[in-house]
Formats: sequence, C-alpha cells, structure tokens
Amino acid sequence: MKTAEFITDFVLVFIITFTVCSIVTFLYSLIVHSEGIFDWGLSFTLSITFGILFPVINSREKKKSK
Repeated sequence: MKTAEFITDFVLVFIITFTVCSIVTFLYSLIVHSEGIFDWGLSFTLSITFGILFPVINSREKKKSK
C-alpha cells in the first residue's frame, strides 16, 4: 500500500468515524442523562482505531483479489 493512499484513507475514515461517534455520544447523553455532553475520548479512540484498521483491511482485500 502506498503511503499517500493510506493517509488519505486514514483521514477519510477518521473524519467520518469522529463525526458519527461525537453525534451518537452527544445524543445518548442528551436522551439518557438529560445533559448534552460529548465524549471526546471515546470519539478519538474509535476514530484512530478504525482509521488504522479499515485501510489495512481494505489493502489486504485488494492484494487477495489480485
């Protein structure tokens, strides 16, 4: 996998995951606890984890299909 392709995929997955996770944790805390609080730690952790895993899995699938 090329470095530029990995970085592009990482940034794309990171932004999508961070946005979705932030919105979900905000809505969860708003509905369950009646306080609109973002869980930034969880959002960053999931975003970094998925940002690394999904491009690696995608590149392995591309290699396997060739």
